[in-house]
Amino acid sequence: MSASDYAAWYGAVVATAVLAWDFVKWRQRGPQIKAEARSGWRTFGFDEAQNEDVMFVKVTNTGDRPTTLTSWGLYWHPADAPNDKTKRKAFVIKGGLGGSGVVPTKLEPGDVWTGISKENDDFKKMIATGKCYVALGFSHADKEILVEMK
Repeated sequence: MSASDYAAWYGAVVATAVLAWDFVKWRQRGPQIKAEARSGWRTFGFDEAQNEDVMFVKVTNTGDRPTTLTSWGLYWHPADAPNDKTKRKAFVIKGGLGGSGVVPTKLEPGDVWTGISKENDDFKKMIATGKCYVALGFSHADKEILVEMK
């Protein structure tokens, strides 16, 4: 092989690596959502729910573009059919305690949204007898993002 052949192979490898890197960057563009949901937290300083159990939801946009949180709700699946959508029950959550949980809310890159909602006896029974998922709707996605309640 001549020097020009080595140069051609080197150029082909570098171009392929650059193309692959551009693909990786393209896949990571846009809003990237990280979310967590916790159950059984106690309130402190909330007059409307003093010493009551609440669920806490935190959403962070770690991407490079804004998005809008359009809705949040709850899905419950019975323990005997955790993946059967025909047996699940859906609940809408309106607002939250202490001014949290407002939707719609625009989330710029790096923004954090929190939602806090009271847990009643029905909710506690659902947690004990199945799985609960917080469903988060966003303007950039066709499907909801589901976060298992822990």
